[in-house]
Amino acid sequence: MNNKQTFSVDKWKLIISAFASVFIPLVIFAVGLMIDNTIKQQELSVKYVELAVNILSEPPAQETKNLREWAIKNIKKYSEVPLDDKVQEELKSESFPSQIDDSLTRARNFTVPSEPRKIEYIVVTDTEAPSLKSTKRFMSKSNASASYHYLIGVDGRIEKTVAEENIAWHAGRSEWEGKKNLNPITIGIGLAHIATPNGKNWMNLPKDHPAIGPDYPQEQLDALARLLADITRRYKLDSQKIITKQDIAPDRRRTDLFGPGLKIIRERVKQLNSNNVATPKK
Repeated sequence: MNNKQTFSVDKWKLIISAFASVFIPLVIFAVGLMIDNTIKQQELSVKYVELAVNILSEPPAQETKNLREWAIKNIKKYSEVPLDDKVQEELKSESFPSQIDDSLTRARNFTVPSEPRKIEYIVVTDTEAPSLKSTKRFMSKSNASASYHYLIGVDGRIEKTVAEENIAWHAGRSEWEGKKNLNPITIGIGLAHIATPNGKNWMNLPKDHPAIGPDYPQEQLDALARLLADITRRYKLDSQKIITKQDIAPDRRRTDLFGPGLKIIRERVKQLNSNNVATPKK
């Protein structure tokens, strides 16, 4: 190789080296900026959803109509699970569950029957709220149309919110074994849980949050099995009379316990009843 060729190669090496020294840091900077902006956008999205949930947790009023519409649009835009048209319409006149003071433990919404009830089923429902507090806050509102006899938290804590002799509003429009509108003949149990097949949820909570489906914490399932064993014994119910909200209203509500999970719980209840294990204190 002559001197002229050697000079040409060295020249190109120098140019490439100089280009790389400038271009590569720029690329790294640009990528880093994009990642940083993405993280900030995700954080902003979560903040928008949290703000929207807080707005929708308050009772609807004429003066907050525009604000509620803004909140609904933001949840639809930023939540991983967008709201469908029917839910959006409902939120214009109804409120979300949110946080609550510990003193609010009893539901306001139930019916006192004119005669003693005959309990035929126990219905287990996911409350679509991540905690006992948020569910109780919702049930404590005078305009709420839902309540449960019992609530079970992710830590296995059980709270009784409606007396069993009263009719809780948990089944709604429902049908099972030829019977319709099952509230009068059922005991309702609400699990602090947001049902989802893949971890995506309307509150944008992390998938590993204990209240996010499709799985339940073992403490919650253990408490559920013990409570069910106690109720089935007292009312002399077969374990097959334990059903989920998805069983009785499949077009309206997903329940992560539905199917195989319910079969496991029924077997557990049978085992507990055969051993006559007492339910935890409520």
